[in-house]
Amino acid sequence: MSKIKNSMVALNITIRKYRTKYDTEDSIEETIGVVDEHFRDLPPSTNLNKDPLGLLGNTSTDSGTQRRKEWNQLVLDQTSDFIHVVSLKGVFLYASSSSYVQLEYEPHELIGKSLTSFCHPSDIIPVMREIKEAAHNSNTDRTVNLIFRIRKKHTGYMWIDCKGRLHMDQNRARKCLILCGREYPVYNLSSDQVNLYPEEYWAKLSLAGLFLCVTERCQDIVGFSAESLKHESIFQYAESESITKIAGVLRVIEETRKPTTIEHTLLSSKGSYVPVSSTFYPGDQSPSFILLQVKPIKEGNEEPLIYQIEEPNMFPELDVTRSTNWQYELHQLEQTNEELKEQIERYESSNKSKPRKRSKTKHKQGDLMCAICQTRDSPEWRKGPNGPKELCNACGLRFAKHEKHNKQ
Repeated sequence: MSKIKNSMVALNITIRKYRTKYDTEDSIEETIGVVDEHFRDLPPSTNLNKDPLGLLGNTSTDSGTQRRKEWNQLVLDQTSDFIHVVSLKGVFLYASSSSYVQLEYEPHELIGKSLTSFCHPSDIIPVMREIKEAAHNSNTDRTVNLIFRIRKKHTGYMWIDCKGRLHMDQNRARKCLILCGREYPVYNLSSDQVNLYPEEYWAKLSLAGLFLCVTERCQDIVGFSAESLKHESIFQYAESESITKIAGVLRVIEETRKPTTIEHTLLSSKGSYVPVSSTFYPGDQSPSFILLQVKPIKEGNEEPLIYQIEEPNMFPELDVTRSTNWQYELHQLEQTNEELKEQIERYESSNKSKPRKRSKTKHKQGDLMCAICQTRDSPEWRKGPNGPKELCNACGLRFAKHEKHNKQ
């Protein structure tokens, strides 16, 4: 009898344990909404990466919604774009796992930290201004577009293009920005390399080396017409030693997206091989095609070289190490274009008999822009790091004070 009593006691204890377990699971389903609101009220330093979709306020537990949530989570995990959620104060609330591929940071290294900690110092003010304007705009269909330089963990700054929209709760009390970011590479071409020479031709190649388009000047160098080269492979006109070299360059261009120059030989219409210098440029951001510049090599040149073009850059305004932001650089280019238009109008003026003294260009109040804060309204314009009337009164005073302190 004692054994039977002990068995009954053990059975009752086991039943109570399982009952407590299942009662707890039922209570969890009933309090999902409360738990969701609790986590959404936590400070930004809290790790919100485990359930990013909870930021959207979705508390429904029906099977259809659950399947959609699982599908959305799968998309977040598999996409190569940097999906992130930012508060209106610029704090990362969520970062997808692709942050490691794009920025070399793990998601937990970004969450809870401010965007300004990773943004280029010259781009902080324009980015935060755009976020502030999105916060004051109640239109959730308006697309928010942020283009700025962001610091990678190990390899310096890069341009990133972030697009998204403002998200608001059902009670319109909580707002955040849901953004999708990807690297925005810019061209880095040497001005010497793109100058037109009397003996050169250009071609558009596929990634496999197929001629898609060729300029007519190719006939002066290799003897073949542009039409005969079209849809032919560049490897058909290269010597066996050059085939490996060209194939390696095509692979490097696809991986690094950096222009590369090699010296090799191409078959001419006479049956002989002509020594040429070929520069391969990535055609677009992917890249999906390659631009080829071919120049003949005159006698007396050194042995073939392989090198990458670095300097000088035709687009210094877009350099990631530039001390000013792209909005200011664009404004300066607009001002330069206006001055050039005025000069052209003066030269084309019909009143050429009366020589006029060249008057200094007077900038209107709205024509100037501060290189630091981008304001156009200032009682006085002061000297900046690149010249006069570059900074507003407030930024100019701070810059002068900083320069004076450095000299001491």
